[in-house]
Amino acid sequence: MSRKIKYGLELKLLLVKQAINGEGSVRAIAKENQINHTILDKWVSFYKAYGIEGLQLQPRQYDGDFKLTVIETLRTEGLSLYQACIRFKLPSVSMLSNWQKKYESEGVGALFKSCRGKFMDAPDKKSKKNNPKQTREQELEKENNFLRAENEYLKKLYALIQKEEAEKKKKR
Repeated sequence: MSRKIKYGLELKLLLVKQAINGEGSVRAIAKENQINHTILDKWVSFYKAYGIEGLQLQPRQYDGDFKLTVIETLRTEGLSLYQACIRFKLPSVSMLSNWQKKYESEGVGALFKSCRGKFMDAPDKKSKKNNPKQTREQELEKENNFLRAENEYLKKLYALIQKEEAEKKKKR
């Protein structure tokens, strides 16, 4: 199943070039074409950073390691959500905001959960009929996977702290 494209590449390119060439303000061009000015502003930023490829960004799934890298970069470099979206080629500020909220409220493990399709806690009706109780082995496997993810995070955090301390010592 393919995703419906709301704005074509030709339209994006035309409007971005109008904005860059000073044929009007971003707000005026957006209003004239019945597009939210923040969308046009984002297109201009992506075009300036990545050229025409920046206007062709396709949504995709991101793994937990990538999400963690983005969140850590936000914290260490003090980037705004918008700046981080441009830097990491993320299509939506709200997506990044959701990652940040999950990280702050639920911890690192939340970034590694896959939430596509059914909710994680929603029982699967078919498997419930076939296997009424989850075996002890399955429960331990699930806990083991969570602990591995937590361990990886702590290793990365420790490495980051050591790197920062080494940089501070170099500056002195």
